[in-house]
Amino acid sequence: MFIDEPEYSLHPVWQEKILKIYSDILSGESSGNFQMFISTHSPFIVHNIGLRDKLFVLKKNDIGFTEIVTSPTYANYSYSEVVKQAFNINLLDKIKEMSKDVVIVTEGKTDWMHIKNAVFELKRNGVIKNLSYRFLEYDSTTEMGDQTLLRFCKELKKLDRNGAVICIFDRDNKKLIKDIEHEGGIKHWGNNVFSFAIPIPNHRDDNDSISIEHYYSDEIIREYVNGKRLFTADEFDSNGIHGNKEVLCMKRSKCQSKSITILDSSDNIFEIKTSENVALTKNEFTELITKKNGSYKKCRLQSVFKNS
Repeated sequence: MFIDEPEYSLHPVWQEKILKIYSDILSGESSGNFQMFISTHSPFIVHNIGLRDKLFVLKKNDIGFTEIVTSPTYANYSYSEVVKQAFNINLLDKIKEMSKDVVIVTEGKTDWMHIKNAVFELKRNGVIKNLSYRFLEYDSTTEMGDQTLLRFCKELKKLDRNGAVICIFDRDNKKLIKDIEHEGGIKHWGNNVFSFAIPIPNHRDDNDSISIEHYYSDEIIREYVNGKRLFTADEFDSNGIHGNKEVLCMKRSKCQSKSITILDSSDNIFEIKTSENVALTKNEFTELITKKNGSYKKCRLQSVFKNS
């Protein structure tokens, strides 16, 4: 039997049990031996395999090809650790501990760093005053994203808080905007929980799909550092070939002439001549920006604080 993503629409408790249910059914229906081949993204299913089962973990390598991971480390996590990682319970607990503070929570793993450093620069130059926020700080090992942050909004609104929680989303998922904004502005979820998508800066007013990196000029985004930089999707044709004919993007589905989506190292951008990845990670870009405080003077993040 071949089963694709049996975890779909199942509660984690049922995801834990589903393989045994299938096995029991097949054992009752079959007088002989049987085999199940299952593809899954669920840690709950993977964590519940039997001693006689074979597990193959697949992952894309640096050049975009799928390969088998020989020693997946997460396989030894306890059930409670799997639950905490899958649902970001540790982050929720952190927010609960800051119940008296105004807390900013961002969608991207580096977004809070950009905003925090911009606040410092804008305060120092007297552009903004009397802002007192705390940031939910987390690193690149923490799973986040717009769906997780949306879930945070839904969970946090159930808790009584003295201080506000402000959830700031990227503006790159049009389907999500109606859920996180109210009539184009801030949405109040209840119990001092608010959300909005980052506004479109003036120099990007011809684009409606914006992430935090777009608050910097193209000159800053496309600046090479040690042979690497960030790219935007409109620099490549539909075959993934860069305009200079020297660079190739392996994720061709992201390459669109009218899109300014930020492409980084994870998008497998290689110099054709050397086969070396020539894109920065977003973490590397953030670190470089942090070291170059002058870049924040050229950043248009003031519009974020008009909302908050």
